[in-house]
Amino acid sequence: MNHNFFRRVTYSILASLIAFGIGNDKSVNAQDKQDNLSIPKQSCSIPPRFTAEKLRIAVASFTVNGTATNSPTNVYSYRPEINRISDTIASRLAKEGNFAVVERTQISKLYQNKQLCKIRHQFGIEALIIGSIDRFDLTKRTSGGGFLGFGKTTIKTDADVELNVRIVNTATGEIIDTFSEIGNTKSSDSNVKIPKMSVGIRNNNNYTNTITNQDTYLNGYNDVRGTEFFLTLTTDNTEEISHSSTENEGSLMTLATKKSISQIILTLNANRDKLTYALRKSSHNNTLVAGIIADKFVVLNQGKFHGYKVGMKLVIHEVTHKIVDPKTKEVIRTFKLPIAKVELIDVDNKSSIAKIISGNTSRILFSEEIKKQIEEGNILAQPID
Repeated sequence: MNHNFFRRVTYSILASLIAFGIGNDKSVNAQDKQDNLSIPKQSCSIPPRFTAEKLRIAVASFTVNGTATNSPTNVYSYRPEINRISDTIASRLAKEGNFAVVERTQISKLYQNKQLCKIRHQFGIEALIIGSIDRFDLTKRTSGGGFLGFGKTTIKTDADVELNVRIVNTATGEIIDTFSEIGNTKSSDSNVKIPKMSVGIRNNNNYTNTITNQDTYLNGYNDVRGTEFFLTLTTDNTEEISHSSTENEGSLMTLATKKSISQIILTLNANRDKLTYALRKSSHNNTLVAGIIADKFVVLNQGKFHGYKVGMKLVIHEVTHKIVDPKTKEVIRTFKLPIAKVELIDVDNKSSIAKIISGNTSRILFSEEIKKQIEEGNILAQPID
C-alpha cells in the first residue's frame, strides 16, 4: 500500500462526500454563513514595505473608567498625568526596541472613526494598545495622638493606580490579550502635638509673694504684694511640630502611575513572541514547504517575521484538491492530507528548518512525488495549537 494508493482512496472519499453534500443542507448553510462572516469586506493587508520581524504597534490615549476612584480624590485633577500615560508607554517601548512603535498622533483621526483596516494598511500597524484607568485612589489614615491630644500623630497615605490594557488586532478588531497592572506608593508623615505654654506677670492685690528671712540681703522686704508670676498649659490651644514634609499628593499619584506603567512595559516585552505569533497566525495557513535538505529536514518559507521560533511543532499537509469559484476563479475550499509532524530546530527572519518527529513518515515526505508537489507549492505546514 503505497502513497499513491492512499491518495486515490482519499480522493474517492472526498468525491463521495461532495456528491452527498457533505452532510445535510442545514450543516452546509451554517458553514457557508460562517465562511461569509470570516471574509473581510476590504483588504486589511500590510504593504510589503512594512514587513519586519518587530511587531508594528501604536498606543492609543488612555480613558478613565467611570468607577476609577472610590475616594474623594478627583481623578480629573490629575489630567496631566493621565495624558502622559500613553506617551510614556510608547516612548519606553520604542526605546527598549522590542516593538516598532508608530506615533499615535498620526492615526488619531482614523482611530476616532474606528477605521482599523486603514490604520493597518496605511501605517502597517498590526496591533493597537488600548488602555483605561480602572483605579485612581488616594487614601489617608490617621493614628496616634497621645494623651489628651498631645503626643505623636501619624498620617499614612496610600496612592493606588490600576491600568487596564487591551491588545487589539487591527485586521479583525479582535482583542487578543488583556491584562491589568497596579502601581502603589505609600508615605508616612509624623507630627507631634504639644500644649502651648505661656509665662506672664499680673497684678493681684490678694497675692502675697513671701521671701525667706535667710535672704539677708533682702531684709526688710519680707512681703511683696500685688505681683504674680505664672506659667499656664492649655489643651485647647496646641501647636504642631512636623517631623516630615514628604506628603505630596500629586507626587504620590505620579509615582504610583509610573510603577503601573513599568509593569505594563515588562509584561508587553515578556510576551512579545506570544503576541507576534497570535497576531500573525492567519498567515500561517500560507506557510509552504520550500525545500528538503539531505532527505532529512524540511525548509519552510516563514520564520521569525511570522512568529515562528525554535521548538514549535507543525503538521505537514499535501494539498490534494482545490475547489475554484467558476466566476471569480478564486480558490474557495482546499482539501489537505496530513503527511508528517515536524519540529522547528532553526529559525531566521524569513525561513525555518524542521525535523520529523512523527513515526515512519519520512518515506512519504521525501518521495519524488512529494518533491514535485513542493515545487508546485502544494505542500503546506500548519502550527499545532
